[in-house]
Amino acid sequence: MHVLSRAARALLLIVAVIALVAAAGPACAQTATTFTKSFGAASIIVGGTTSLSFSIHNNSTVGTIGEAFTDNLPNGLVVATPNGFSGLGSGCLSVDTVTANPGSSSVSFGGAIAPAATCTFSVNVTATTLGAKPNTVTDAFGSVATASLTVITPPIPALSPAMLALLLGGLLASGVYLVRRST
Repeated sequence: MHVLSRAARALLLIVAVIALVAAAGPACAQTATTFTKSFGAASIIVGGTTSLSFSIHNNSTVGTIGEAFTDNLPNGLVVATPNGFSGLGSGCLSVDTVTANPGSSSVSFGGAIAPAATCTFSVNVTATTLGAKPNTVTDAFGSVATASLTVITPPIPALSPAMLALLLGGLLASGVYLVRRST
């Protein structure tokens, strides 16, 4: 009978575990997430601020480790001052960190998500240029989140006929007063 040394048995055990993990596929090595994001408004004016919310749901019955993303904001959007951070929801764990420095152009998350739970947080962003601001980010597990914001020019207030008449009347009265005073 052939007797294997203790080191050889340990090596065989390691090889067997690696083979089992490989056979189980990615589901064993990492858990799937559902990742979404949204802006608090569909459109804002230049210089305006809205929230940017993130939601990461752990679809597994075991906690995720190594969940992370960096959302590089599109040109013309920056993290607001102050950043208005709120969260981390009940699915977030104490090891989670969010980086959203005021005036910067990125928001980062790193940490873990509780089993079958959702981690949510939000920050405020400010628009610095006009136009459509589509924004897509992929998390560490390959889930993709997309949101879009439109930045518009401030509307010009319309004057009602009554307000226009009042304004013109005031201007005429001022002109008449200035003409009488100079003569």
